[in-house]
Amino acid sequence: MLAPSALLIALGCALPGPSGATAAEPVVQAAPAPVPVLYVIHYRPGPAWKAGRPLAEQGLERHGAYMRDLAVRGELLAAGPLSTTEGGLVILRVESLEAATARMQADPAVGAGQFIGEVSVWRPGIDPAGRFAAATADPGE
Repeated sequence: MLAPSALLIALGCALPGPSGATAAEPVVQAAPAPVPVLYVIHYRPGPAWKAGRPLAEQGLERHGAYMRDLAVRGELLAAGPLSTTEGGLVILRVESLEAATARMQADPAVGAGQFIGEVSVWRPGIDPAGRFAAATADPGE
C-alpha cells in the first residue's frame, strides 16, 4: 500500500491541469508579443529658449499644434514637459529612426532654436497593459 503522500503525488500526476492536459501532456503557451520598436525624442532648451521664464511664456504654440498633428496621425503616443528640468519627452511610433529624426527636425520649436532634440530607439521591456503591442514590425535602426 502506498503512503498517503505518495498516493497524492501519484494522483496529482494523473489529474488534468488548467488547460485540461495531464502532467504527461505539455501545456502550450502563446508566443510572447513582439517587442515594439518605438522612438523617444528628448528635448532640451535651445539657444532661443528664454531661461528662467515659465513654459507658458516660451511661445510654443506652433510646437503644441505640431505635436497634436502627430497625435492625430497616430504617430505620437505620449508627450509632455519634464518636471525636474527644462525640456520634454516625446514617444513616437514611426517606421524608422530616420523618420523619427525627420519628425523632430520638422518641429517648429527645433527650427526656431527653442529646443534641441535627441532621438533614441526604445524597446519597452515591460508593458503590462499592452499599450505598445500594436507597433509595426522591427523597421531597423
